[in-house]
Amino acid sequence: MKHTFIMNLLLFLLFSCGNGVSKVQTKKLLSDTISYSYKKDGILYLDLKTAKEKKVDINLSDICDSVIYIPLETKKNCLLTHINQIEIDSKNIFIYSGWSFFRFDISGKFLNQYGKTGRGPGEYICQGFCLDKRNKIVYPSTIFRNKRYKFTYDGKFLKSFPLQDNRNTTRRIYYNYRNNTFINSTEYEIFSRKDDANNGKRILVSEVNEQGKYEKIIYSKFFTPENFYIERYCGLFYPILSNMYIYDDTRIMLSEVVNDTLFEYKNNKIYPKVITNNKAFRNKLKIEMFSNIKTIKSYGKVHNIIRPNTYSTVVNESRRYMFLTSLDGLMYIYDKIDDKLRCVNINYNIDGLDVINFYKIINNKYFYGLINADEFIKLAEESLKSSKYPDRYKSKLKSVLGKINEESNSILILYKIKN
Repeated sequence: MKHTFIMNLLLFLLFSCGNGVSKVQTKKLLSDTISYSYKKDGILYLDLKTAKEKKVDINLSDICDSVIYIPLETKKNCLLTHINQIEIDSKNIFIYSGWSFFRFDISGKFLNQYGKTGRGPGEYICQGFCLDKRNKIVYPSTIFRNKRYKFTYDGKFLKSFPLQDNRNTTRRIYYNYRNNTFINSTEYEIFSRKDDANNGKRILVSEVNEQGKYEKIIYSKFFTPENFYIERYCGLFYPILSNMYIYDDTRIMLSEVVNDTLFEYKNNKIYPKVITNNKAFRNKLKIEMFSNIKTIKSYGKVHNIIRPNTYSTVVNESRRYMFLTSLDGLMYIYDKIDDKLRCVNINYNIDGLDVINFYKIINNKYFYGLINADEFIKLAEESLKSSKYPDRYKSKLKSVLGKINEESNSILILYKIKN
């Protein structure tokens, strides 16, 4: 808790002094909105269907109280096009972009790269990382060499060791400093030469040690080809474990689209914590309805069922809010303090030059986005001409514009979420 307080204080002092914080006076979410939630046996139930029918408009300033613009330093060996993964501590920004893994300081100055990018001797293709913040160690990994690497924060290589022995795609990694182990969300491809009907994917959440050996299997589920028709033909349903996030650096939270439940991994077991209470739709999603989707016409029938009834799952949370999103584009916010669920339409009265994404949250404190310099310049110049935003935003944007050009590295944008 002390570490968290210091980090917040440092970020506040640093950016409010010189790098683009725009403070605004905000108000709570509509306090007179009826709650569409109840609790029973330690589980929170959220009534999405009713909340969806009572959609409300809110300002971004109702849930975020500032925006931070960080121009990331431009050098040939750290050019960024997008963010695959990002983590922040009190002094550093860690970014996995493309196939490479970089560290910047909290103001955006480039510090170092971890290893060399490539498939030659002494090189690797980064496909995810996790941090041991207490001991200042980073662990990037790659499935191409089936290895995890160990570096100090300043880039000194320490050693490498194997990942668990399987064909998988690592989706999320978390370092468990208590056990010196790694929590992995991975995706297997399962093949059977004798019977194609057994082809499929196995989703696995596991805890492994530094030798790449399994300590525990936390979660496992197998999906047959019939399940894939949702993904293959509809293009809007990914029938697997949809998300794993870490809350408060200790609680590992898991959600799965086809289960519609948020689980917590605790004491070597998973426990349901939130159920989005959409049983009527869940009953419609029978495997048989997808097994014969072989034409555009049959796809359209299923599409018509899915779109108005899509699941919403908890995809992330801050200290105050749970954030839910659905496959039909709707957004929901559950206020843990007010005990209220709302389906929301967000008015972007805070000028972050981009829309927020509920999946993109760092340290349960910030929404984040990355904008290419040329696009940032275009949007910032348009904003400066607009009367929509207060003058204090314009002065911060001018400050950033004075430091970049169209060939500069991307600009990281952080939206600080209210506690």
